[in-house]
Amino acid sequence: SFDDDDDEDDDNFDENRLQQLKLSCSTFLKLAKSSSSETMESEVSDNIIVDGMNLMKKLFDFQQINKNKDDNNEMKRLYDKIFDIVTGRVSTNESDGSNSDEYQRDEILRNMKQRRQNRYHQSAPTNSIDDVMNNFDDELKQQLNDMMGTIGDDKAFKDKFKKILLEVAKTSNSDDELYDNDDFKTPQLNPQLNSLYSSEQFNKRSSLKFYDVDTKFADNIQLTEQNKELENKYWKILDWGLDAIQFSNDPLVNDNCLVMLTWHLIRINEWHKKFNITPSKIINFLYQIQEAYNDDNPYHNKYHATDVVNNVYWFIDNVELIKMGLSDFQKFSLIIGAAIHDVDHNGKNNHFHKMTKSYLALRYNDQSILENHHISYSFKLMSSNQDKYDWLSDLKDDKLIDTARNYLIQMVLSTDMSLHKKHIQQMEKLKSLSGKIEEEEDKIHLMCVVLHACDIGNAAKPRALCVEWAKRCIGEFRIQGDAEKKLFGKENQLLFSRNHPLEKSQPGWIKFVMMPYFKLLNETFNNDCDDLVGNLKSNLAEWGKYKEYE
Repeated sequence: SFDDDDDEDDDNFDENRLQQLKLSCSTFLKLAKSSSSETMESEVSDNIIVDGMNLMKKLFDFQQINKNKDDNNEMKRLYDKIFDIVTGRVSTNESDGSNSDEYQRDEILRNMKQRRQNRYHQSAPTNSIDDVMNNFDDELKQQLNDMMGTIGDDKAFKDKFKKILLEVAKTSNSDDELYDNDDFKTPQLNPQLNSLYSSEQFNKRSSLKFYDVDTKFADNIQLTEQNKELENKYWKILDWGLDAIQFSNDPLVNDNCLVMLTWHLIRINEWHKKFNITPSKIINFLYQIQEAYNDDNPYHNKYHATDVVNNVYWFIDNVELIKMGLSDFQKFSLIIGAAIHDVDHNGKNNHFHKMTKSYLALRYNDQSILENHHISYSFKLMSSNQDKYDWLSDLKDDKLIDTARNYLIQMVLSTDMSLHKKHIQQMEKLKSLSGKIEEEEDKIHLMCVVLHACDIGNAAKPRALCVEWAKRCIGEFRIQGDAEKKLFGKENQLLFSRNHPLEKSQPGWIKFVMMPYFKLLNETFNNDCDDLVGNLKSNLAEWGKYKEYE
């Protein structure tokens, strides 16, 4: 709930930013108070430690640039409260009882207390980039000087500069401080903290993540994708019933399910050639997107993304209205929209973000919170490295680039479930056109309607897949329900309760949500979706016989 974002201008703490910081601190204190360190799981306790340290840094940074004495006093008070919680968690976290472990804890606490003392007794640190540069080696100095010569905008330079410093932080060997260079970096773990939580866990706190990959990865994907075994096992029989999890576990796919499937669809349709997209760029982009899906989520993970990509292609390949009504570029955009539509999802829905006043909720003003984050994350990834990830710039034509951005933004935002009724209205209009979809607005509505159907289409799958996806989806809801009980005393709705079995929730979902939507979809598409409606009817009957808790 307290995700940082390195792309924001942290030097401009206006009144709105102050209120956001206060809300984050308030939510943190409430969460910490509601959970006792003796009973909570160590992972939850570790998260509280990490969140607390992030907030401590933000509070200190605010004081360095703010001149209002009353505000600073309040920030100091909040800092002290959070400091006490964090040090308490570190000192009481489970250990193996060894002397070395106890010594490490003593050292951690000593460093934190010393750092706190230094923060409030030393002179204000300099914000001079030249001064900071004096601490770096010649290679980094040259890199920074090159950047200063090419970027005239001071804010743009600082953004880039912070990203470089973040990379330096990842490889820092400093044993002296819990944080390195507070004024320019996000918090960097002291090596002594590694016994409590890994650097990978800490890196998850930043908004944009980068995952190491072999330099030959894109070449290997292109080679493997055309392997005859994959051709026979998957590509020749690619249909609505693809098991994305089984596909991902295939040794040839090697858990790169989203990359492999999406690249296959791009290649066989020659979209990369038609739009002059460099294969390595789109593949490397897809890999970073794939890895940014959270494997800890039972449902909103790369398997779901892969499934939705496959679903979208089924519609492209089997529905005549889509075949004839959409251009190649629109079809390509649909596939990419499916791939990115849930990237960096944290397993909690928009309502949870709104209720906890999370960083994302505050950023997007409670409007399609996660959907805004998914599309923003994808564009930020492209802009982070034009040579490696920015396939959009390969389009060259500015108008086409703007069109692609518009398609992706509208499609991803359309996956917000709160827009379900709006999609039904859009389908009614599409149906009234009798297959003559010519206006750009109508084509965009068609793309959005299809992506939404593919996103929620689990109940229209063959029976085994229907049950598997239902278990995963409800399982994730129940995890959120557990969090809601800790924070608010009860689950937000019965669906999130562990006492509400699948056979109670799934029939209603099919009857009142899926069946009306897919029946209208089938009518709009001249009965090309008969099989999907048939699966819904069959699954509805089977849920009547199902017992989750015997």
